[in-house]
Amino acid sequence: MRTLTVLSLCLGATLAAGAAASPYQSPDPAAAESLSQKLDAMRERFRTRLTREQEYRMNEGEINSYMAYRLVEQIPKGIEGLWVRLTPDVLSAGGQVDLAALKERMAGSPLTMFLSGIVPIEVRARVVAQNGVGRVELQNVLLSGIQVPRSLLQQLVTHYSKSAAHPDGVRIEDAFELPYGIRSARFLPGEVVVRQGPLESQP
Repeated sequence: MRTLTVLSLCLGATLAAGAAASPYQSPDPAAAESLSQKLDAMRERFRTRLTREQEYRMNEGEINSYMAYRLVEQIPKGIEGLWVRLTPDVLSAGGQVDLAALKERMAGSPLTMFLSGIVPIEVRARVVAQNGVGRVELQNVLLSGIQVPRSLLQQLVTHYSKSAAHPDGVRIEDAFELPYGIRSARFLPGEVVVRQGPLESQP
C-alpha cells in the first residue's frame, strides 16, 4: 500500500482524492503500456543489481492512463477518477471519494458526519525525492473547492493504508525509502524525471 500511495503521489500511487471531473483527456491504453514498460524495466534492473545510473521520463498522460488501466484493481473501493498534474516540485492529485463507502469504518469522522455522497477532493503537495529518500509536504486540501484541514486527508489515507506491515496506517508526511533503487525524482511541467541507481549498498 505504501508503494501505491507513493506512486499515486510521487510516481503516480493514492494520496489522491480529487476534483469533480478530471482535467485530462480520456485515458490512453498505449500511454498506460508505455509507463508499464518503464516500470518493468526499473524492476528488472533493480532485480539484477544496478551497475549504472539510468534516467526515466514519465509524463502526465502516461501516469493518468496507467492509474486508469493498470491500478484499477488496487485502488480501494470508494475512490475513483484519479488524476495527477505535475508542475515544478509540486504534484496535484485528484479524484472522487464516495463517503458512503467510508462510514462503517470511519464513524465519527467529520468526513462522514457532515458530508455524504460522492465528494470531490483535490490535493496539492510539494514532493522532495533525493538520495533514495522521499518526503511529501502537503500544501492544501480542497473538499468541493473549499480548503479543509490536512488532518482530514490523513484520516482518509490512514483508513486505506492499514495493513499487517502498517497496522496504524501510513503517515503522509513521514520520510520513506524510494522503491526499486530510485535515487531521485524531479518534477517538471507535465512530467517527472526519475533517476535509478546505482546504490552504494543493495541487497
